[in-house]
Amino acid sequence: MTVEPPDAPADAAIRQAVWAHFPGARALLAAPLQDGRFSARLDDGHFECFLQRQPGPYLFVMLSGPRPADAGMQPHFERWNWAARLPGSLLCIADPLLARDDGRLRVGWYVGTAARHWQLRLAGLVRGIADKLGIATQQVICCGSTSGGFAALMLAAHLKDATALAINPHTQILKCARPLVDELLEVAFGGRSASALEPEERVRLSAITAFRRAPAARCLLVQNLGDAPAADAHFRPFCEALGIPVGGGADASGLRSNLVYEQPVGNRREPGHLVAGMIASRSASRSSAGRRRRRPKWPDRSASVRRSCT
Repeated sequence: MTVEPPDAPADAAIRQAVWAHFPGARALLAAPLQDGRFSARLDDGHFECFLQRQPGPYLFVMLSGPRPADAGMQPHFERWNWAARLPGSLLCIADPLLARDDGRLRVGWYVGTAARHWQLRLAGLVRGIADKLGIATQQVICCGSTSGGFAALMLAAHLKDATALAINPHTQILKCARPLVDELLEVAFGGRSASALEPEERVRLSAITAFRRAPAARCLLVQNLGDAPAADAHFRPFCEALGIPVGGGADASGLRSNLVYEQPVGNRREPGHLVAGMIASRSASRSSAGRRRRRPKWPDRSASVRRSCT
């Protein structure tokens, strides 16, 4: 399985015309869904989205990592071209914090600002879209890597019973590279130091705390042990705090698990066989757990549409 096929331009999703701009959650949830790009204004945050509905019992939510150097102010959608390989619909959501910044901020982790708790707005948006698709939150799989992996973990925790599929994730923002943390604190928290943050603000920066507070949330972490500094700062503390074997496997409940691999640092592409295994594992583990919901039947995709997503 190829993770990012070479015939799928990275910016093909953002080239599409936006079919609607919604001024709030009520307007979005009252409108019939369409495939493609749309945006919603939620708690003063501009949430850019890309949706592809497909047959299947799951909703895969793709959250993005660092802003590419050449992205400018365009929304950044990652893994949108996985759609044709997924057993369900796909929803990509760009980080609203990057949309309000002038381009200085490279990583936002979807945390919002001191005044705006956009992690909660993100969870509400995903819950609403899932409901319109007839999909229970137990059947939502939140995906991302590095800072997007952090956002996936936080989203699954805020949804209470969703699953995070997090690839080499950050789990403690304050343990990330100091320049990136300082940029976030300057843009989102008024330039305060980490020690000056309120306790609940610090909670928003820790996936470990979020998962401790969400006992029904599931996760599968996929970690490159070849990146020892990242594994030591993020992967090991998360696993040790939640009772997950560091060398691979699941905790006593079976809800939290990990897969490990090793490759040279700097190779950002996950091994394809691991990605295929991740999707199969998460889908199978959820197949008997979701509540029965009425699922709409989408028309069959033409071959040309499927090719455009590969």
